[in-house]
Amino acid sequence: RATALTARSGDIDLLQGWADLVRAKALELHRGAYAIEPEHGGRQHVPDHFHTPVAHDLAAGGVPMLAASGSAVYEFYDLT
Repeated sequence: RATALTARSGDIDLLQGWADLVRAKALELHRGAYAIEPEHGGRQHVPDHFHTPVAHDLAAGGVPMLAASGSAVYEFYDLT
């Protein structure tokens, strides 16, 4: 299932360190997907969906990419 990375802290330096790490890692991520509701076939454009190269490879191999909650399945732009 998909997940999210969040950070909360009163320590500005620590928070800035996390922000720098996320920015650096974001350069390695793939971007863009459709969220598909399998039961009814609804399709939602999600241009800001990021996924790792490993998730991309798994999806290319046929592994369904599930949303963090609910029944939606992600279909990545560059695999459609």
